[in-house]
Amino acid sequence: MRQSGSSQDSKQKNNMDDNMNKYWSALKEEDHSDSFYKTELWLKNSSGYIPKPKNKFGLMKNYILTHKVKFALVIMTALLLAACNMPVTQNETLGHVIRWTVDTPEAIEKVKTLPWVDQNNLSVSEWTTDDGKVLTSYNLVLTNSTQDQVMAYSKELEAIQGIVTVNILPLTEEVERPLYSMMLDNVFKIDINAKNMTDAELSAEVERQLKEGGINVETVDFKRDENNHRLIDIRMSPGENNNKGFQLNINDGDQKMKIEEMRKEGNQPIEEFDIKGKTDDQIRQMIKERFKDQNLQDSDIKITRDGEHVSVNINKSNKSSDQESNTRMNLKLETK
Repeated sequence: MRQSGSSQDSKQKNNMDDNMNKYWSALKEEDHSDSFYKTELWLKNSSGYIPKPKNKFGLMKNYILTHKVKFALVIMTALLLAACNMPVTQNETLGHVIRWTVDTPEAIEKVKTLPWVDQNNLSVSEWTTDDGKVLTSYNLVLTNSTQDQVMAYSKELEAIQGIVTVNILPLTEEVERPLYSMMLDNVFKIDINAKNMTDAELSAEVERQLKEGGINVETVDFKRDENNHRLIDIRMSPGENNNKGFQLNINDGDQKMKIEEMRKEGNQPIEEFDIKGKTDDQIRQMIKERFKDQNLQDSDIKITRDGEHVSVNINKSNKSSDQESNTRMNLKLETK
């Protein structure tokens, strides 16, 4: 008799269950205790390759502490650049004015032949000195000339006989500039050719130009030394010149004078000329340090005291050009 399909399937299933029971009994009878240690080692070794999460905050903190000096320098530099780029009001040079004074008709005719003198930008006026001498004053506006060209024109005028003074004045307007740019140019410069001028004329000319540059002075006096060389004494008006300084160059034939006056906040002398409580020898040493290039000796420096004022007169012979260079400075003692 033929068996049905369901009976055959049931028989095969029973055989598979019997086999599984045999395998499971054999597995339970075997001792596996020695495999636990190997399994433990495998798990530990496998866990060593698992990447641990990094503490980003800690890493950044360690980096900053390691490079804290560099970070401080970067921050200070940024603050300094920000401060120096702070806009301030400053007078910007747009051009120049050459001013010269003539006392002879021959010089007047010579000026007319100069090719760079534009009559459209030239103004002429006459004035009389205290001793009755008539002088002709010229003002020429130069807006498209470079600084070197203006200086060359000035030298050309100085070479003409009968021209007693030649001065260069800047044409300026108020603009906003960074602070660092303003600090680079705060000295007013004056050049005077005094070959044919009297002491009174030169004194008046120096005072006039200083006042035109916004620098107020009490007196400008000239005296003569034993060699008939001029000595200038400039006394500043206290508290009216702010931080402006000036440089005055006087060409007086075989003698040249250079006067420097520099100021800082509070209308006090700059640090290198802080002479409060200084002896004459100490002041001489400061002057020699300030003018190292002139190789000054103690005998070249004469110091005169008058109350709060200390006048320093420097006479240094320039053997290469057979000219005597005379530098005159007026240093004021601090009163506070």
